[in-house]
Amino acid sequence: MPIYNDDMLNALLMLDLNSIIEEVTDKILQKLQESIEENVYDAYSNPDRQYNRNKYDGGLIGEFVPIPAKTVGNIITASIEETPELMIMDLSEESPIHGSIYKGKTWDKIREALADMIIKGTSGIRFGEGDWTEPRDFWTPVIKMFDDGTVRGMVDDAFTTRGIKFIRG
Repeated sequence: MPIYNDDMLNALLMLDLNSIIEEVTDKILQKLQESIEENVYDAYSNPDRQYNRNKYDGGLIGEFVPIPAKTVGNIITASIEETPELMIMDLSEESPIHGSIYKGKTWDKIREALADMIIKGTSGIRFGEGDWTEPRDFWTPVIKMFDDGTVRGMVDDAFTTRGIKFIRG
């Protein structure tokens, strides 16, 4: 397709850039999901303490969702959002899921605090006592990707895949 003016060139580049941002966001989300799997779900291995994990379907992994790229002028943003309401909530006394019956009181807002409690290990005895109450930081490995060049590499790969050559300034 021929490009006749700067506006056409800008519009075409913005489409590619939008796609690149979404691709990188999806890869970062995938790394976050892998980190949750490794640092939260696989953090302890005693089979007597295992229970049915909801993971992507109403569990911790599934509460993080990509927000599509948004373009305002020449600025493109995308994000990964924590959406606790996507987590299953069952407050039955026999087996509460993403809620906790604690000394007869229902902690019905536990979903909003659950990720932070897991990262910091601040659940106390809300879910009983055991190694699952230890800190299980799943964010730090993802944040380190920005510092160690992994995300930069993702961006470079996305440009290369589309045949766009660029020079970092």
